[in-house]
Amino acid sequence: MPIKLHGTKEMLPKTDIEKMEKEKRTREDDIRKGKKIGPYILPYSIITKMRDSIKSSDSINKEIGFSLCSKITEPNILIDRSHCTGTECSIKQTRKCEEGETLVGDFHTHPREKDIVLSGGDIAHGYRMGLICVGSGNKTSCYSRKGAHQKSVDDKIIEMIKMQKTIEIELNMIEKMNEELKRERPRIVKENFDITDVK
Repeated sequence: MPIKLHGTKEMLPKTDIEKMEKEKRTREDDIRKGKKIGPYILPYSIITKMRDSIKSSDSINKEIGFSLCSKITEPNILIDRSHCTGTECSIKQTRKCEEGETLVGDFHTHPREKDIVLSGGDIAHGYRMGLICVGSGNKTSCYSRKGAHQKSVDDKIIEMIKMQKTIEIELNMIEKMNEELKRERPRIVKENFDITDVK
């Protein structure tokens, strides 16, 4: 038998009402099981997506990420948007939320790392956005900037962190060249030098 909702002229079948009530209970349960991060609540369903992203990221050896948004109607409840896969996707992706939502931060993985180490780019991005979550190994950590959600940002700090990111990239290239040199060193020595042991 259809039921009239308070304040509406429409009649909804009882099964639709039961379905809506069940969805509401599921949503409330999801939020209750979530984690408080600064002024926000990260629902359990998103925590599960973060865990799954770490496993997938490790298997494909690429970063996986998504934006963290909040609805104007529920400003403290985080939702996931703009999923991406690829190196540093959370930093380079076009961060998007849907209409009526606000971008508050993002999540991305660091594949095949045991511990979470924020890169210079992560720190800069977290400082600018106010919230960044990073997952690696068996763990996800969210970093909420102290005093976040105040619009003032110290541009000198951001520039220093960007410079640090550039240096990290260059150091990474040098490390790779040194690893290649280590592998090739015996061949280079053998092909180009006569060896005499002096005792």
